[in-house]
Amino acid sequence: MFYYLMPLYIMAGKKMNQAILNNTLIFIINMLNKNNIKNWFIGYGTLLGIIRENSCINGDDDIDI
Repeated sequence: MFYYLMPLYIMAGKKMNQAILNNTLIFIINMLNKNNIKNWFIGYGTLLGIIRENSCINGDDDIDI
């Protein structure tokens, strides 16, 4: 479950903990679905992490949507 979303200006360019990235991604996906936005996809490093580790890559600094 999502508990806390850090403001984007705090997250930008900093290596993030895997749990923070996962929670942020879940939050964003829920917001997209809630607002009936269907034309989006996960790409680049975020997609690679999900395929390889079933999770965001630990130490990544962003989420690619």
